[in-house]
Amino acid sequence: MDHYIDEKLIEKSLVSKLLPLLLFVFLFLFFITITLFYFHKKRELQQDISNKLHFSEHILKEDIEKDAKTLLGLLEFIVKDPKLETALINKDYDSLKRIGEPIFKILQSKYDLSHFTLIDPEHIVLIRYHNIKYFNDKINRYTIQQAEKTHKIFYGLELGLLGTFTLRVIVPWYVKDKLIGYIEIGEDINHVFHRIEETLEVKSYVLIKKNFLNQTYWKSGMKMLGYSSNWDIFPDYVIESSSAANVPQSLIRMFSNNSYKRQTTYLLESSKDDKHNIGWFPLIDASGKEVGIMIISDQYTKRFREDITIFSLFVMICLFIVMLLVWFFYRVLSRIDKVLKYHNNQLELTVRERTNSLLKAKEIIEMNYLLQNTLRNILLIATENHSLEEVLNQILSKLLNLTCLSGEGKGAIFLCDNDFETLEMIVKIGLCKEVEQTCQKIKFGTCLCGRSALSRKVIFMDSILPEHDTLCKDIKPHGHYIIPIIFGENLLGVLNFYVKEGTVRNDVEEKFLISIANTIATVIDRKMSAIKLFESEEFYRLTFENAAVGVVHSDRSGRFIKVNQSFCDILGYSSDELMNSLWQDIIDKVEYEKYSDNLKNLLDGRGISFTIETRLIISDHSILWVNLTLSLIKDSIGQPRYFLSIVEDISIRKKLENNLLVSLKEKELLLGEIHHRVKNNLFIVTSLLSLQRNIITDEKHIELFKESEDRIRSMALIHEKLYQSKDLATIDFNDYINNLINEIIHSYCINIEKIKVSIEVDKVYLGIDTAVPCGLLINELITNILKYAFPDNGEGKIHIGMHYISDGRIELIIRDSGIGIPEDIDIRNTKSLGWQLIVGIAETQLRGEIELNRDNGTEFKVRFKEKIRKEKAN
Repeated sequence: MDHYIDEKLIEKSLVSKLLPLLLFVFLFLFFITITLFYFHKKRELQQDISNKLHFSEHILKEDIEKDAKTLLGLLEFIVKDPKLETALINKDYDSLKRIGEPIFKILQSKYDLSHFTLIDPEHIVLIRYHNIKYFNDKINRYTIQQAEKTHKIFYGLELGLLGTFTLRVIVPWYVKDKLIGYIEIGEDINHVFHRIEETLEVKSYVLIKKNFLNQTYWKSGMKMLGYSSNWDIFPDYVIESSSAANVPQSLIRMFSNNSYKRQTTYLLESSKDDKHNIGWFPLIDASGKEVGIMIISDQYTKRFREDITIFSLFVMICLFIVMLLVWFFYRVLSRIDKVLKYHNNQLELTVRERTNSLLKAKEIIEMNYLLQNTLRNILLIATENHSLEEVLNQILSKLLNLTCLSGEGKGAIFLCDNDFETLEMIVKIGLCKEVEQTCQKIKFGTCLCGRSALSRKVIFMDSILPEHDTLCKDIKPHGHYIIPIIFGENLLGVLNFYVKEGTVRNDVEEKFLISIANTIATVIDRKMSAIKLFESEEFYRLTFENAAVGVVHSDRSGRFIKVNQSFCDILGYSSDELMNSLWQDIIDKVEYEKYSDNLKNLLDGRGISFTIETRLIISDHSILWVNLTLSLIKDSIGQPRYFLSIVEDISIRKKLENNLLVSLKEKELLLGEIHHRVKNNLFIVTSLLSLQRNIITDEKHIELFKESEDRIRSMALIHEKLYQSKDLATIDFNDYINNLINEIIHSYCINIEKIKVSIEVDKVYLGIDTAVPCGLLINELITNILKYAFPDNGEGKIHIGMHYISDGRIELIIRDSGIGIPEDIDIRNTKSLGWQLIVGIAETQLRGEIELNRDNGTEFKVRFKEKIRKEKAN
């Protein structure tokens, strides 16, 4: 029942507060909609009458132009009548009447002309065909004045005495460039007003300004035309005769009090059921004067009734929608009230839970505050200049004295030994002697501390249990937090924190102890790093001072910052003297430029060190050769800090090198002389053979002597190339082959026009052990080709090629286009000395392989390996 009453109270409260507000919003929007609808319709009606006014002016101008062109066409027909021309020149009234009256009647009946007048050059009316009795008066209308002035046809609207608008067309009539008179024809434009009414479905009314009319003439004219007239209906205007009937009273009222001057469109109500939408525009005559206005009246009574019907239907639909929306919101609000009550109860439960969470958070915040103070104190202790054991003892003391923890004032810190198999108790507080002795060293996996070290996890025990591997007589009941001390991925030790027996494991307390253990790990790492740094610095200092070579620190300008004793001994200066010196002061001026260029490259980031051999000026002003290695040392952000230089005395080595160079030069000269003498001796032998050949008559023996000469010449040519080469160990075989081929061709008196020789040899360098047999091989093959390949002094081609191939060997190719070697000759089984030499040199001396191809001549391929291979650039 209480629950039901609460729901009713809440429902009543929400409905009473929200539903009136929603109803007000709906009514406000409904009012805004009606207002916008009203102004939209009003603007729509005004836009409609404005468009009709615009079209009315357009129709008026268009019809006047069209009618004027029609009248001009009629005038062209009239002025071609010679009889009428003669009568006009003679001003013969009777002839003009006789000739012109039939013409006017035809035009009047066919084109509805209202005026036809002939006028002499002095503007005197000769005859009015539309009013025969009235003539001989002078006309000074604007249209005839303009025709006289321009000597051209002129037309335009002009107001008549009766208040009617007439389109008048005046044509000056010239005969042989002499003006004989004027022809004027006119047309009433009431038909234009009727066309506007029919086209736009409106009523039109023409009002003429009174100051352009004569009241007497106007009234008599209205009487003559049979129209009822009222000169005083408007203060400034009279209504044109054709539009005088059925003028709405509302229009008469508006133009009677001159209220029409405020704007050009209006919405008027003539009566309860007669509504008009009117507008007006000025009527301008031919002279440009505003002589009246034309009013357009559009009755919108029917449309208004249709709009009222549509609007009433719209209002009914809106009211129905509003009622549906009110009912819908009523239902929604009722459900929202029920949901709110449910969530209100849930919120109260949440508030209670959050309150408990806040209390717990307060406890955590207080613990964190205490943790921050403790960590700050630990870090302050670590900054003091104490040993690691002293620092850890003070940290443990601070931790055990915290009253917010459940500890009983006992604990210890263990560190891992070097082999990471044993924990050693470094500091302890409150432990009995038996425990101190028993737990001095604990193996990994033994007791609680060893198990925590092995698993690297926190272990908690609320009492002494069988898990304790060591139990002492004097130990009292207690529990443990065992926290591993880890820095990065390295286990440093464990923290043993005693708690009272029966203590419940507390997550906040455990996290507190883990944070303390992590801080202890940081302190241990820094202390150990400081010890290692001290040892490293001490080692560097001893190395720097006792180095057997000179070691120097210098700044970017080259000034010495620090030097060792060996450097002082090398130069013969004291340390104090060198501390006021620059590298520029002790490096020889010739060598300093090379040092400066290398130093600039280091500072520009091109390399981190360089080594040069340079000369230093020592204390007795003599020159000392040293090997200088300079390295750029940078700080933690990559900026140059100083230069480290290693200086080694190489004066003895340089002296030995000079002696070796002198000795080597002498040996090279001697070896060159030997090659020269060998070459001379070989040429002497060839000369002796040549002399012996000259006294022999047997052709066979002559040929043998000649072959021997060629072979010795090929060896002599190698010694000549070695003598001429800068490198006495190898020769350029490209140059050698070219010279050898030229010698052989010259020796055999070959016609180079018949036998074309092509040579393609890479930059191949061969030692003498390979060059001599290779030269002999080429000599044998070429001479064999020249002797047998081209019989009867025939033509052909010889190709010699030498290249390095993929496996590092050298391939010699000698090919000819001659008659080829017969198939029955086996080059490995023949008594021919030539073939025996070729195969023996290729396979035995060169230790290569020979390949014979008998297709399209003869081709020999010899592949061999050079023991000393050397390639030189061009």
